[in-house]
Amino acid sequence: MKQKKIGHLTWDEVIPIITKIGSFLGIMYLIGMLIVPLFSWNWAYIQRVWSHWQSLNVGVLAFTSTVIAFNISRSQAERQREREFIAARAFLPEALSELNEYTKRSAAILLVALNNARTQIEHDSRVPRHLTPPLPPLTLPPIYKQVFSNCIRHAKPDMAEHLANILSQLQVHSARLSNLNDRSNRSSDILISYIFALGKLHAYIYHTFDSARGEAQFVKLDLTEKDILSAYTILDIQLFIDEELKDYTSRRFRK
Repeated sequence: MKQKKIGHLTWDEVIPIITKIGSFLGIMYLIGMLIVPLFSWNWAYIQRVWSHWQSLNVGVLAFTSTVIAFNISRSQAERQREREFIAARAFLPEALSELNEYTKRSAAILLVALNNARTQIEHDSRVPRHLTPPLPPLTLPPIYKQVFSNCIRHAKPDMAEHLANILSQLQVHSARLSNLNDRSNRSSDILISYIFALGKLHAYIYHTFDSARGEAQFVKLDLTEKDILSAYTILDIQLFIDEELKDYTSRRFRK
């Protein structure tokens, strides 16, 4: 969910700037139109000022009422968005748990494929039946898509972008699993890159759980090598981590 931009700034960045400028101009207006005339203790002077600037005063009052109405409307819209997000977020932990199990099963498939590629067990162009990616994890229940869609619609931009990123990576990963039958996708180098990408996907999913449960505010994940190594451990890849996978992971974070 991307926000509209004015130049290089989003509306959430522009509005505080406008507010500060408006506050400064408002203070100057009050000083020139109210404080200075009143402290002159000259009623004739006060009347001349207010009469001379009558059109400006009417405009300022109209502008002020518009700003107040805008802020009230914006505040109500934000509260409504928060309520709708809380409702949509209620099923997000369940959807994330589904994805968590999916990534674990995916890791098992990729690890067997990597082991077979290294030991050169496979000599034909067909992947054995037990290596075929299971269909159920690739076709998650309808609640999965619905929950992510609703959360992306009502979440703040940073979390909405995070969830959309998970969906994008998930689609790529699913396509890779579906194409494991292709001999060109079964080399050791390619499979290691797939495992690394799966580690990234799991790290993003794992990072979402606290905010999905409402236990913490969402903070954008600045992915590190430690996050990937932790994901490998959770995915039961730690027993299979060798120098090739370690070096590949380190190289990706040195770029």
